[in-house]
Amino acid sequence: PTEFRDLVIVGAGATSLFAAYDMPEVDLVCLEKEPRTGGNAQRGRHNSIYMNEGAAYIDLKSDLVDFMQREFNLSPMLIGGYDAYVLETTIIRNLYRDDFSGLPYPQAIKDEFRRFQKLLVETAHRLEREAQALFDEEEAIDPAVRREILDLDSIDFERWLRDNLFPDEVIKWCNIYCPPQVSSFPRYSSAFASILWMASVSSYDEVGSWPGGLAVMAEALAAGVRQQGHDRLRTGTCVVHAANTADRKFVDVTYLQGGRLQTIRCRTCIWGAHKHVARYAIPEMPQEQKEAIGKIDYLDISMINLCYDRTIYNKDFITWLDNAPIQNFMPADWVLNRDSSRKNKPQILSCDWATPPEHRPNLLNDSWVVEQCQATAHRMNEIFPGSIDHLEEVRVLVRAHSWVNYAPGYVSDVMPFVSADIGRIVMAATDHGSFEFAMESGI
Repeated sequence: PTEFRDLVIVGAGATSLFAAYDMPEVDLVCLEKEPRTGGNAQRGRHNSIYMNEGAAYIDLKSDLVDFMQREFNLSPMLIGGYDAYVLETTIIRNLYRDDFSGLPYPQAIKDEFRRFQKLLVETAHRLEREAQALFDEEEAIDPAVRREILDLDSIDFERWLRDNLFPDEVIKWCNIYCPPQVSSFPRYSSAFASILWMASVSSYDEVGSWPGGLAVMAEALAAGVRQQGHDRLRTGTCVVHAANTADRKFVDVTYLQGGRLQTIRCRTCIWGAHKHVARYAIPEMPQEQKEAIGKIDYLDISMINLCYDRTIYNKDFITWLDNAPIQNFMPADWVLNRDSSRKNKPQILSCDWATPPEHRPNLLNDSWVVEQCQATAHRMNEIFPGSIDHLEEVRVLVRAHSWVNYAPGYVSDVMPFVSADIGRIVMAATDHGSFEFAMESGI
């Protein structure tokens, strides 16, 4: 070891930043492999407009909002608005608020959408209390409900949809909506996890954000950690090894920076980076834990930002669409300009682009990525004729945010094992969940 610290935190995403900020008196350092901090909460800029490159919005009534207001005088701006849905070139606004009445389907299909929403809400409500006990690793409150949760966790969401005889139109909607919202396509996700997340769909009346998404919070946290002391955040440092010392009193953390290996000896190490990396960097990890982490799959969600020299669409915060590589598009500065008449002002439409697992290797192929961006621009031109003539630039962040895919069996086969501590190496309890969960886990 060439350096000694009380604490080393591996990674500087939201969870790690919350942990570091909460311990101002501790002699610590966060080691982050990227040139910037913040993890999934990033934003870019074009023509003075912030664009979303990661986490997008947050509940206004939450401990997280209270924390950011108290510590940094930061309050999110109300989003307001509802989901819209594009089928071919028809825009259905206020999909949920209008109880699916705007869908261009026969009444029987609209009724199936209503049955779908009703069943989701009823099932989630029935499971909610037991689910919380399960997540908190507590004994079953109601063994029958615990059994139902595990049964639902053992099958994929698409099977649940088909078992409940929902038509293809409902399944099509779920295939568009689920990837960015639930973190997986229905055929790959746990029915249990999907039901919990899908049941909360309604409106954005109590949801807030900033221009460019939630990166403002990550930036404030990072600045706060830096103000607590010199060299508490160290970027460009890739941790390759973390091991308890022979006497189990310390942890040696080795990282690569500028082509040189260096080792910090610390009293405790918090692992806040990818669990998959931990399998290789922590040699003492038990085999059971390695196998559980090996079952974690990720959904890659990239961001395609379409930069126009004029406003293309400004009536809804988030619009879902079919027949495109992307799943949705959002006006990047919606919270500043929602519902305004601003036809001649530049606009950025930020698009969630979730890649199915079978196409994941293609993300390393620049030509394929460019093709998907072009297909997205042309699909938008079908919906908004002439828009492509006003497209100045396309910015794509290929690795915007990779979410854990809560695949069938995650609750029973993965969750109980992945966050177990290894001696004085503390495993963070989150891997790319919500910003609020990152706060709870970090602190």
